[in-house]
Amino acid sequence: MEKKRYKHARICICRKCQGTGTVTQYASEDILHMNPKTVACDLCNCNGRVLVDSVTTTTIKPLQYGKDYLIKYSAELLEAAVQISVMLNELKDQLPTNDSFIRRVDMLNIVINKSLENIK
Repeated sequence: MEKKRYKHARICICRKCQGTGTVTQYASEDILHMNPKTVACDLCNCNGRVLVDSVTTTTIKPLQYGKDYLIKYSAELLEAAVQISVMLNELKDQLPTNDSFIRRVDMLNIVINKSLENIK
């Protein structure tokens, strides 16, 4: 299922020139930016304003087991999470006590253990 959302045209300030109508450029050899060159903005044609409209397309598809990335590579993702958990546990002993950090590491360990139990 696809949904399209339209935003009507509106006048906005040009993002390239910030509404000035001119853009400052430097030669590629001018590393220190000592010789600025002011040129007309090609996006807004020196007006400083642009007309913006947009269309957003949202695609909704059913989950198909075996084809989805998270399900297909869940073992590799779990292995990476275990490696991160091991590194964090090593850091937990080296860093000063921070309750929030320790709680997050413990929560990660709980999630990993539950995931390992579900696989078995």
